[in-house]
Amino acid sequence: QKRKKIYSATSLIGTMENSDKTKVPTIREVIQAPERHSNRLEEQRNDKKTLQQCSDAEIARLKWKWKHIADSIVKNTDPDSEFVIDHTNKHIIDGLFWWFFADPRSCYDLNKGILLKGDKGTGKTTIITAFRQFLIEMNQGFAMTTAIKLSLEYAKTGDIDQWITYKIVCIDEIGREGMGKHYGNELNVIGYILHERYALWKTNKYITIATTNKDADEIEDMYGEVIRDRVKEMFNHIAMVGDSRR
Repeated sequence: QKRKKIYSATSLIGTMENSDKTKVPTIREVIQAPERHSNRLEEQRNDKKTLQQCSDAEIARLKWKWKHIADSIVKNTDPDSEFVIDHTNKHIIDGLFWWFFADPRSCYDLNKGILLKGDKGTGKTTIITAFRQFLIEMNQGFAMTTAIKLSLEYAKTGDIDQWITYKIVCIDEIGREGMGKHYGNELNVIGYILHERYALWKTNKYITIATTNKDADEIEDMYGEVIRDRVKEMFNHIAMVGDSRR
């Protein structure tokens, strides 16, 4: 079977410039298709020269494309709005841009996952969704779902192991889910997944991306002291501040 081509950032510039009219999916549509290109991002992050081969102008155009995607996601819910980059989030977006390509210019630890923390409406899900769609247009991507959907999936099937085995995965809104119960077998679903993925991060460099509006004490209340400590260790903790953007 012929392998799909993995585009470098440099070779992708023309492709992205000609794709402006492509419909950008809503956040719901992105999360409902969690497995699309789920194994490609690891290959891209392993290509250390991806962005180092780009000129400043080419990188600026890639960042412009990300902004265009973020704007389109916001316009899906409010046609008169756009995604605002300001002093509260610019450094975060820049750091994540480099982090997703495993570029040492990122201010975040390339060997740890990403945990975006902040109040509702601060743009956590929009930013991650925009990066996922941006990477999908580069024939990359990562699996993405929500904590609530994982809890419901366990209640329905009793099987959530696929979310442990993805090399890179994003779980949106951890802390909003309840306990999962499958035929009387109750499970703290997110606590279990974080526990297992921590072990795989230590041994095989698995990466987890997540968003939450819970603080450290609330995470401990929900998942226990052990998970609190592991969350502290396995993630870059990024605080999203400012007023609601909704």
